[in-house]
Amino acid sequence: MDDYVAVRRLLSPDKHWRGDIFRRPNGTFGFWVFKHHDEDVVGPHWDLFSKHSEAVVATVDDAGRELRGRIPELATALSAAV
Repeated sequence: MDDYVAVRRLLSPDKHWRGDIFRRPNGTFGFWVFKHHDEDVVGPHWDLFSKHSEAVVATVDDAGRELRGRIPELATALSAAV
C-alpha cells in the first residue's frame, strides 16, 4: 500500500463520500472509498469504507468509471487531482 500513489479524488455532492484513485508501481490503477463522519467521539474525520484494491484498470479514467459504477453515492461525484 505504501507504493500506491493517489492521483485523483472523487467527492460526492454532499461531501460525505470520497473515492481516491491510486496508481500502482506497475502503472495500473485501483481505488479506495472513504465515508466522512461529522459527529463522532473523535470529531469530524474520514474512515476507510471499502478497499477496491482488487480492481485493476489500465487508466485513471477507467478507474473513475469503475468507482462511480460500484459506489452509488459517487455516481455524480466531482473529480479533482489529489
